[in-house]
Amino acid sequence: MADLKCEYPDGGIINIDAKTIIARYSETQATILNTNFVVPASQVGGKVTSIKNIMVNVIETRGVINSVDIFIDYQIIMTVAVGREFQVVTIEDIYEQVIQGQDFDPPLSNQELRALVQGIEIGLANWNFAADILGSSEDPSNPCNLTSPVVGTCISLQVNVDINVLLDRIETITVFGELDPDIPA
Repeated sequence: MADLKCEYPDGGIINIDAKTIIARYSETQATILNTNFVVPASQVGGKVTSIKNIMVNVIETRGVINSVDIFIDYQIIMTVAVGREFQVVTIEDIYEQVIQGQDFDPPLSNQELRALVQGIEIGLANWNFAADILGSSEDPSNPCNLTSPVVGTCISLQVNVDINVLLDRIETITVFGELDPDIPA
């Protein structure tokens, strides 16, 4: 048997904080935005003829532990063609979702949520966008259902993303002992 050197309390103490995952929640391709909106002609210099590129900028994700509310603050950045020029259109939105304790794996009661959970991590992946030009916003058919039409282009936009939520806590592991001076560090 190897000689173990542990002379606590004269030896050293090392505290290691380790994150422990208590439960997880996953939703594939959650719809976080499904809207029709108008891009005013005055904003982009005319009518939008096509949508060339859509990107997302996640500003912040945050969660409230006791009720497991998650919030995703984000911007959608679209490059659109207006005649022969390209313009950038930005939409800001906040997605909010309440996740029940029984929807986690493993399921948690409200009491367990309060007692066990210290933190929330929100992961977002696989962003998908579906956009379509519905027509002129001032058309009699009023594709964006405006009460007072604005000269511009009505666009339909749907945004989907995979949402992964981890509930965790920090566990402290204490190691008692000392370094062996005969072993190089």
